[in-house]
Amino acid sequence: MTTVFIISSDANKYKDFFVGTDFNVITFDAEDPTKLFFAIKNEKPNVSLIDVTLTSLNWIKILKYIKSLDIPCRNIIICSKKTIRLAVEAMHLGAFDLLEKPIDPPSMLNSIKLAAKQIRKTDKIKNILNFEITSSFSGFIGSSLPMQNLYAQIDNVADSLAPVFIYGESGTGKELCAEAIHKRSSRAKEPFVVLNCGAIPKDLMESELFGHVRGAFTGASQSRDGAALTANNGTLFLDEVTELALHLQPKLLRFLQNQTFNPVGSDKLKHVNVRFICSSNRNPWHEVEAGRMREDLYYRLFVFGLYVPPLRERGHDILKLAKHFLTTFNQEEGKSFENFSHDAEELLLYYPWPGNVRQLQNVIRSIVIAENTKTVTAKIVQKFLKKPLFNNDKLHKQVKKDWENKTLKEIEQEVIEQTLEKFHGNILKTANALDISPSTIYRKQKKLFK
Repeated sequence: MTTVFIISSDANKYKDFFVGTDFNVITFDAEDPTKLFFAIKNEKPNVSLIDVTLTSLNWIKILKYIKSLDIPCRNIIICSKKTIRLAVEAMHLGAFDLLEKPIDPPSMLNSIKLAAKQIRKTDKIKNILNFEITSSFSGFIGSSLPMQNLYAQIDNVADSLAPVFIYGESGTGKELCAEAIHKRSSRAKEPFVVLNCGAIPKDLMESELFGHVRGAFTGASQSRDGAALTANNGTLFLDEVTELALHLQPKLLRFLQNQTFNPVGSDKLKHVNVRFICSSNRNPWHEVEAGRMREDLYYRLFVFGLYVPPLRERGHDILKLAKHFLTTFNQEEGKSFENFSHDAEELLLYYPWPGNVRQLQNVIRSIVIAENTKTVTAKIVQKFLKKPLFNNDKLHKQVKKDWENKTLKEIEQEVIEQTLEKFHGNILKTANALDISPSTIYRKQKKLFK
């Protein structure tokens, strides 16, 4: 049975919506944080309805508390008026849906049913993966909770016609995510076309997207189809879409609205049937606020948002990926690597990986090419972490400490101290964040802090 928490001054009114359903509904109309947090921890709701107009209870704190418990709960936000800022903030906090007052019963019940369905899919994926290293999902490797959530969302949106906006840091696998959506959709046998908006010169971008006719510009010696026509009946993936020049954004907007376009140099209108997926390593709403992206284009593209978590949030998936890359490159290079030493595994887990999966892949590839041994030690790993693989100031600002000349023991101490400080000395939360057992924290405290 699905347990639903309603946290609102109108909780009793909303409870009437559930008459005749099989939901287990628990209401909280009195704003008592202690009582609410105790109930959340013990009842472990599947779905929570949280009203942002609560006075003594901050909806953001409630969301963060639910997340800290690591329970499979989907949160639906109730508000007096939807705003972009509220929607973006709720999305980044992991909210499942946003409902605007006055709320009609069918809308609320439908949202809850969809949330419950997603939880069931997440549980199903978790059982299939069973935390085995060989487990994978459409090219992804990993069974951490953030990835299980991503897998469930991919399954949910695969057959939808709605545009999908994939966001996350560079190197996390946004293109792989787009391809997974395509492969699991009814368009799987049709073309999957990738267009990198940041890698193509601005004066050629329109031609690459819509094609051109012969003589349209200097050098156009023959007509050429663009990505839009090539992707007909399939999926068009616009990678780094926030890099698209402003003067082209109205044309992309018209294409999104009508699925029609004119090739460069032609007045003949072409019509296609395309599924749109796009991505960016930037916050798209910040691009709107900065004037680099049209607001109406943002609304058209950001219908369904998918967040791809950075590697540092994926716990022991780091080791699964490292072992997978070691096996793969071992075979490619004809080497005889067998495993990682214990201290190497700990270093891999504690390093912040500013370049994400792409950086880990490059580090393991470099090790396999340059070294000749059976066991990869921490000393070997450190050697290939000394020189940054990505010259990106924004990414390196995320690494607050200089790890280059520190021993593994010093790195462990810093990570544990920082995480303990973040969670105000709470051992259980620290262990959960680092994906290690509480006993490991206690043991290392005795060794490191004596």
